[in-house]
Amino acid sequence: MTILCNFKYLKPKSLQEAIDILAIEDSAKNDGSGAASKKVIAGGQSLIPLMKMGLTDFDILIDVSEIPELKIVELKGDFLEVGAMIRHSELESYSDIGLKCPILIKVAGQIGDPQIRHRGTIGGAIAHGDPASDLAGCFMALKATAVVASKQGVREISFADFYEGFLQTTIKEDELLVSLKFPVNSKNEEFYKISKRAQDWAISGLVVVEINDQLSFGIISMGSKTLHFEIDKSELSDNLDSVISQIESICSPTEDIYASKQYRLHLLRTFLTKYRNSYLT
Repeated sequence: MTILCNFKYLKPKSLQEAIDILAIEDSAKNDGSGAASKKVIAGGQSLIPLMKMGLTDFDILIDVSEIPELKIVELKGDFLEVGAMIRHSELESYSDIGLKCPILIKVAGQIGDPQIRHRGTIGGAIAHGDPASDLAGCFMALKATAVVASKQGVREISFADFYEGFLQTTIKEDELLVSLKFPVNSKNEEFYKISKRAQDWAISGLVVVEINDQLSFGIISMGSKTLHFEIDKSELSDNLDSVISQIESICSPTEDIYASKQYRLHLLRTFLTKYRNSYLT
């Protein structure tokens, strides 16, 4: 399938070069009609299909795949900082991730097929804003933080403020996602997912972690954005039905050829019951 839009392709070699490109406001459009729009590409596993289907259009494509500052993995006190360009297949090669945040490896290890895991990046998966993203569920459950950079400096975006809606985040047009900070004090981590076929998008999914006697949930494919919910673990242990009702009240699942709204909610109830039975009884 042919990519329909015309664009200028740029491949910066440093974070500063990428930020400078994003900051340019007076670049002429291809047709000379005004300021140019820009798009960042990392692994391309989400963006390229949209380009082929003609669902996105821009003037400048910025390839950040060779920026070394986006490829860090560092344990810093009580959180693990993972560069936005770390690919899914690379996560398990870092011992710090396996020891301190194993849920990341568990989730990333079943995304797509080997080709997708070798091209797709953790930053791309989270910044794309798809509510069906498994890693976005992990980002929310772990209550992680996104680090973005621009000409104005570096700022951090809390998980609670990151997603605005379908394919929408609070990253500004002149900002670049640099890394994700994941807390490392979680335990009893689990990931549940049902998809229409192996290695596909979730019909419904749930990431659960326990942090300081609180259960934190990243809820996948149950609304226009990836959802978060948190309760004391004793609530799930003592009153499962009440917790299920509370979580269902924040969900707005879609209905399509793969599943009804009722079936998606049924799957979510099943995940919660399974977690309670596995960890809290």
